[in-house]
Amino acid sequence: MYILGINIGRNTAAALIKDGDIVAAVEEARFNREKGTDKFPINSIKFCLDFEKITLNEIDYIAFSYNLKIGIFKLFLVFLKYFPKSLEAAFIKLKKFLVPTNYLKLISRNFNIPLKN
Repeated sequence: MYILGINIGRNTAAALIKDGDIVAAVEEARFNREKGTDKFPINSIKFCLDFEKITLNEIDYIAFSYNLKIGIFKLFLVFLKYFPKSLEAAFIKLKKFLVPTNYLKLISRNFNIPLKN
């Protein structure tokens, strides 16, 4: 069984677990050279899959390490602190927090795999 772990937020990364053992793990910063990057770790995912010589179709589960409730709460606190200047930025960030399906769409697009409805 393969599990693909994805860390989103700060220091994005991906890890691949096979039958309970970590077989590959890497931070996205290794590829884009941005310390503490928050970009989606598509290169890290590709590395993990290539390292084990498998495709995304062979992954049994995808796990995200991000706690949505904490992220929205922190966003809300910052929003209140800097209101009304923060209004536009808050909506931009809020879209990012409310898109777990968009992450799957991003993976699907990069690996040419259709999502099941």
